[in-house]
Amino acid sequence: MTDIPWAKITLVEDENQLKFFDCGFNKVNEWAQSHGYAQNVSGRIRTWLCLSNANEVVGFFALKTIPLTLKSETNRLKSLAEGTSSSVLLAQMGLQKEHRGNGLGTHLVVEALRKALEADKQSAVGSVTVDAATPELVPFYQENGFTLTRTEENRLVMKMSRVRKMVAAYNETRDERL
Repeated sequence: MTDIPWAKITLVEDENQLKFFDCGFNKVNEWAQSHGYAQNVSGRIRTWLCLSNANEVVGFFALKTIPLTLKSETNRLKSLAEGTSSSVLLAQMGLQKEHRGNGLGTHLVVEALRKALEADKQSAVGSVTVDAATPELVPFYQENGFTLTRTEENRLVMKMSRVRKMVAAYNETRDERL
């Protein structure tokens, strides 16, 4: 397993923290640099930073709560298909270029899932949702436990019961390494 290069995860506190963020994808960089702080301050989104021991941004993810309506879904998502429920949306996510390609994306997803579990403790949510930016990213999210919906292109969902299991399994694996 890859060593995790971040020492802490904290909400963005300063508009300059993401100023030089570069994950290699212009759309994600522009969002992080232009909206990561502002959206957090406005309360529309919570932008979390993964910081190294030197307080350098290694990666980030942004979460918000959304209403989720699914119809005629696969068996895995069928229990969510009965009307509208709350879901935590993984709205944005990125790793600095030099940290990509080492399996750290999965670690970043798990950190986002942990924060979603914290949100679920405060106000029950039924799932975590992600809208993959491109069809090429769909397999990455599927490999990390998300299920592709039938109703919206590139939208993937994970029920909170699965989130709990995934985070617990990840924690066990990590504890065995230590």
